[in-house]
Amino acid sequence: MPQPIQDLLALLHQRGPSTEGIFRLAAGERDLGALREALDSGQEVPLQSQPVHLLAATLKDFLRKIPSKLLEAELYQQWMGALHKSSRQARLAALKEVTNKLPQANLILLKSLLSLLHNISSNTDSSRMTARSLAICVGPNLLSPVEEPPLEMLMEVTSRVTELVELLIEMQGELFAEEQVPGSDGPSVEEEPGTTEVCESTNTMTTKASSLKGGTAATGTTRLICQPTALQKCRVRLMPEGHHTWCGDPKRSELS
Repeated sequence: MPQPIQDLLALLHQRGPSTEGIFRLAAGERDLGALREALDSGQEVPLQSQPVHLLAATLKDFLRKIPSKLLEAELYQQWMGALHKSSRQARLAALKEVTNKLPQANLILLKSLLSLLHNISSNTDSSRMTARSLAICVGPNLLSPVEEPPLEMLMEVTSRVTELVELLIEMQGELFAEEQVPGSDGPSVEEEPGTTEVCESTNTMTTKASSLKGGTAATGTTRLICQPTALQKCRVRLMPEGHHTWCGDPKRSELS
C-alpha cells in the first residue's frame, strides 16, 4: 500500500474515533488543495500536525479518484446481488465471494479502510458517526455502475451503494476474521511474501494479483507508482498496460 495512504490511515485510526463528525465535516478547499499539492510535489509533509478533518478529506479525495473505484465498477451487479440476499449468512457468504474477486491492491486498501470505519463507528459517543452515517459520507466514493445512471436513477443507486457500504462496515470483522489489517497499528505494512516487488531503480511498486478487473492488463498486475511523500503519484491505477500515466509527471507515460 502506498506510504502516504498508510500514514493517513494510521493517523485516522488514532484520532478519528475521538473526533466528532469525522468524514462528515468538510475541510477547507484551500487547505485541501495546498496539502494535496504539497504531497504531489514530493514535499516532506508533517501529517501528524495537520487537522484531522483535513486528513479525512484527503483520504476521501484519494478514494474518489481511483479509476474504476475501489470496489470495482464491473462488480457492481454482483455487489448488489450480495446485498439483497435473504439472510445474514447468505449475505456474508456472497460478500466474501465478491470481495475475493477484487484485485489484491484494492483488497488490501479495502481491509484497512473498513477497519478504520468500523473503529470509528464503534466509538459513536465521541465520533457521533454510526456505520450508516459513515457509509453516507464515504460510500459514493467507493462504487458506481460501469455506465453512469440517468439522473432519475441516481438517488436510487446512491442509496444502494450506501446500504452496501454500511453492511461492509458492520460485517468487517466477519469478512476478514483473524486477518492482519494493514494500516490499523502503524504506518508500515508488511505484505505477504511474494506479493510485492519494489523496483528501486524506477521508484515503482508492482503489486501482483491473480485476476484484475476493470480493463486491466492481461498480465495480472496492478501498478502503484510510489514516491514516499507523493500522494497523487501513489494513486492506484487499474489501467491497461501501456496506458498508464504518472500523476504529476506528464513526461512519463508508461512503465519500463
